[in-house]
Amino acid sequence: CIRISLTVLLLLAAAAGWFMDTYGVALDREMLRNAFQTDLAEARDFIGWPLAWRLLWQAGPAIALVWWGRLPATGWLQSLREYALGVAAGVALILAAVLPMYSTHVSFFRNDHAARHHIAPVNVVAGSTRLLLATLRREGPFVQVGLDAHRTAAPDGKPLLILVVVGETARAANFSLG
Repeated sequence: CIRISLTVLLLLAAAAGWFMDTYGVALDREMLRNAFQTDLAEARDFIGWPLAWRLLWQAGPAIALVWWGRLPATGWLQSLREYALGVAAGVALILAAVLPMYSTHVSFFRNDHAARHHIAPVNVVAGSTRLLLATLRREGPFVQVGLDAHRTAAPDGKPLLILVVVGETARAANFSLG
């Protein structure tokens, strides 16, 4: 079970890193909602050799270590104790690494809320969890809007020309092009 979980997390981290590097996106809850709502034809455009190569060289060696390493057979109580000690050691290691630099970087993380969306696979796991909770928390049925809308003809009898501009992403570098 632990090997499967680690394999999934390693593949998820490598794939998330590839998508963030290739498309310059942050994987937050809304971006994951878009990914989960896409169809196979659209998803096929994103999956190819560059992604496979990234998974192979980034996650492959770590997955090999996970599956080739020996795990001792222990009881659940000892495993729970070792897990708790591992979590405590991990938290202590993170604190030891972060605390000396805390005053330098605290303003960055306070002012740039999107920075946390660039930490793979934490961003994907947290975003997916938030998306699942938001989906489960929806209250009430879906309501159809605009049922009273109707199309009117132009005064001269010609069909109306409607131009819809949809901007999925907006970047300051492209504002002058508009």
